[in-house]
Amino acid sequence: MTAVLTIGSSLESLQYAYQNNTKIILNQLNFPDKFEPSHIKNAWGLLYTKLMLNGKTIGGDTVKIIRVTDEYVQVVCDRNIVNKVEYNQLRIFSDKNIIGLPDPIQEVDEYEIIDVLKAVCLIASPQEKLITTKDKLVKKLYIIKKTKIAPIEIYAVSHLTKEELRDFDYSDTMVKFKSEHLLQQNNFVGAQATGDGRRPINLEVVKRIVRKKMDRYTETERIQFIYGS
Repeated sequence: MTAVLTIGSSLESLQYAYQNNTKIILNQLNFPDKFEPSHIKNAWGLLYTKLMLNGKTIGGDTVKIIRVTDEYVQVVCDRNIVNKVEYNQLRIFSDKNIIGLPDPIQEVDEYEIIDVLKAVCLIASPQEKLITTKDKLVKKLYIIKKTKIAPIEIYAVSHLTKEELRDFDYSDTMVKFKSEHLLQQNNFVGAQATGDGRRPINLEVVKRIVRKKMDRYTETERIQFIYGS
């Protein structure tokens, strides 16, 4: 029987499993985002590798669904491979892809939204720049250009509610307009136009990633939920 079993794939969950010598189930493989600092990405990769090599990951990176009961956890992986693990204590960092949990006592109406933007008309030198605002929409805007010839990568991070996600004022179109305005305010420019002028900054949203925060649950003697910031 496994004494303590960790569920999650964030840096915090990997740190917990490694420091406390527990086995871990990566219920939703969650690599650090491209705009995260290099020390975060390096720490995640190192812990992930150590846990894998030490045989601490149940199901590896192929987990599809997890079923929790009072005595054991059933882990279903690719090709319908099933692992059944008895446990004494569960430490849950994420409720994604898990069935068998008690009903939430509080639904957390908070979503982290990442809009990935393409620079259609924008000039930038090699840099990693972060623009912050006090608004919910485009709370952070990351501009990354690794080398002189590398493409410009732009990520807009917002924190919204379910209702706001359905509101056009918080749509990816508004993210595009606001991001263009923020870039202009921070001395970015568009490409050279004919003559002495420049074309306006122009971005295109190519992808929207929606991540819901974990709901709140009643803990039991054997199951503890660990909530991120």
